[in-house]
Formats: sequence, C-alpha cells, structure tokens
Amino acid sequence: MLAARLELDFASVTIDVPRHRARRESPEAAARRLRYAALETLRRELGATRILTAHHRDDQVETVLLKLWRGAPLERLGGIAERRGALLRPLVGVTRGEIEARLARQGLDAIDDPTNDDLSLPRNRLRRLLLPRLRAAEPALDEALLALAAHADALRATFDHRFSLHLQKEEKTTASIEGKNSEGPSETAASGSGDVEDSAPDSVERLRFLPEPLQLPALRWLLTERLGVGHLPSLPSMEAFLSMLRRGRDARLRLPGDSGALVARRGRLAFAVAKPRTPPFTYTFCIPGEVELPELGLRLRIRRSPVEPWMLRGEAARAGLVADAAQATVRSRRSGDRLRPLGSPGSRKLKAVLIDRGVPAAARDRLPLLEIAGELAWIPGVTIGERFALRGEEECWLAELEPLAATTAGEWDGGERKTTT
Repeated sequence: MLAARLELDFASVTIDVPRHRARRESPEAAARRLRYAALETLRRELGATRILTAHHRDDQVETVLLKLWRGAPLERLGGIAERRGALLRPLVGVTRGEIEARLARQGLDAIDDPTNDDLSLPRNRLRRLLLPRLRAAEPALDEALLALAAHADALRATFDHRFSLHLQKEEKTTASIEGKNSEGPSETAASGSGDVEDSAPDSVERLRFLPEPLQLPALRWLLTERLGVGHLPSLPSMEAFLSMLRRGRDARLRLPGDSGALVARRGRLAFAVAKPRTPPFTYTFCIPGEVELPELGLRLRIRRSPVEPWMLRGEAARAGLVADAAQATVRSRRSGDRLRPLGSPGSRKLKAVLIDRGVPAAARDRLPLLEIAGELAWIPGVTIGERFALRGEEECWLAELEPLAATTAGEWDGGERKTTT
C-alpha cells in the first residue's frame, strides 16, 4: 500500500451514497457532499487543522467550462476556491500533466477513479470529448477560461460589497411571515412546507430601484450570499418575480424543491425556509460501546447497568433492555419498518405506532431507532420492543442518548413523549 511505503497513517471510510442521497440530489452531488462531510468528521476526530485535496489546474478549466455550458451568470463563472475554512487546495495552479510527471520521477503510480471513464457524466464527456478538440483549435483556451474565472470572482466580490451596502442599510430585525407583517393565512400554511425560519427583512424598494440590469444579479446575491440558498430558481421565475416588484405588486418566488420561498408583501421582503429534513443515517457499533449521531447532534451509548425502578416506568432518552448480541445498529426509519411494541399482542407497522403515540410527522425522521439482532429494540420517547423488555433481571443493557458537546439536550425534538410501559 502506498501509505505504508510512505510511512503515513491511512484511513478508509465507506459511505452508502444511495441511502444518504437527499431528495432530487444527483448521485455525483450526493457523493461530493458526503465525501466532504466524512473528511470533516475525520479531521475533527484526529484533531487536524487542515484538509488538503488534489484539485488541479485542469479541474479549474473544466469547472469554468461546465458553468458556461450550463448557462451560469457572469458573476458565478469563478473556478474552484483555493481555500474554504479548513479545506485547502494547494495544487489548483498545477496541471495534471505536471503532477503525473512529478509522481513518475518519485516512482509513484497515480490512481485513476474508474468513474472517470463514464461518459454519461457531463464532466467526463467534456474532459474526454470536447476539451481535446477545443484545445487543439485554440491553444490558449485554458488561459482564457482561467482569466474569465478571475474576472468573475472579482465581479462577484464587487457585487457582494455593493449589494451589502445597498440592501442591508436597515438594522436587522426579526421578521415573521405568520401574521405579524400581513393579514390572512401564514406563509407556513400557504406553502405547506411545515416549520419555517424567518430571516431579517429587506425593503422591496431597495431592490426595485436598483438599475434594472442590476436587479437580477442583486436578487441572485440576496438568495445565495445572504440567505444561503443552494439552488437558484429558474431564470424565468426570477424575472417574473422582479417584474411584479417593478409594478409595485406583491410577489412570491418559490425555491427549488421544498426549500421555501422569497415573499414580497407591502414593501417588505421576507424569506420562508422549510426546515431541512434529517438525511437518512445508519450506524453499527459494538455492545458495549457508543456512537455519535451528527445528523441529530446526539450520542448513543450502551453499557451494563443494574436494573433500576425508573426503567420499569420508562423515560424518553434512556431505556433498560435485555439483549444477547455483540452489535447494535442505530438508524433512521425506513419504509416497511415493523415492531412488536411493549405490551402489544403482535407486530405492528412502525408508522401506525408513531401515529397512535402522537409523534408529529416532522419529528419521525429524527427518531434514532435502535435495532438489535435485526429487530427494533427501542424507539426513544415512544416504546421498546416486547422481546427486549425487562422481566425480573438484576442487570440489563442501559441505552441512553445524550447531546454532543456542541448541542443542548433540549434540541432533540424526536422524543417528547414518555415511553409507554
């Protein structure tokens, strides 16, 4: 192994991308998001201060050309950032050929990702089929694209400065779309998106009275830079929204997926954001042992304990269980989940149990389900499985949830009800 030859530590992390893929997220985007999340988790575990990736100059060129291909606006044609927080890309100014030549001189073999040969992926088609022809026809193509990216980054920085001054002159205050600034039904009810987080308001006038050619860039800036929207609405929908503002009309701009809406009403802009759904998660660990659940900001620990009176009454964040297994799995719910709840004569669908126990639909994906030997043993705040119930034992397995250091116990909203015993 290369790491052994270089006397370096090596860690391998396997992630089930299809299981953790978000709704409407492409496999490539999901893999990229999960890869960076895994690197950040490993960085924290090791106490490291930096993550280095091997993105190079050719990747920069491909990124800019892909953005052109997809019709990105001018200010968003920049390349890959050389630095973002703890993430550094020290090779973005070095070509792939230069890196391979250096490896060859050191007697090291480069490792190719086999998915790079998959021509169904746009980047691979561009890399394999389009770029070689463009470079043959225009030898200075790479330099031209990188210069374009530099101009785009400069323009984006200018917009950021100018729009910050123009659109954020007011003191930030908390806006509520749920009746505080309007009459009639709340945005929550109107959008059907569930809970929302309200941003500070902006004045429609500040956006409307910008020169018309700057209104669309300003709207994009407002959505991406200030409000953190990951995917912009379509160009026609943004233009229609601005057209309504120019005519002095109330307007509503829906964001892709279920991420919320930008609402203009009575001269004010407010942003309704649907609370993001907890992504699916699955972690297997040894008994006794513990595992972190970063999706929930929790840690689950299982250890031996004497049986105590509270275990027979039940508590939301801990439970006493009987089990004969060396491993356990904690995961989010899945379609078709069943269990035999404590005191039930037979197996039931988990969904029916959660409905009966009054668990809100929005909280169900945040329940950490404890599975032992292929059966659901404990649903915190809801019930335990009949097979794992205490029946006069003196010792048991104690399963308990606790917040991670960065969270508080009150932030877990998945187990508000006591366990039924």
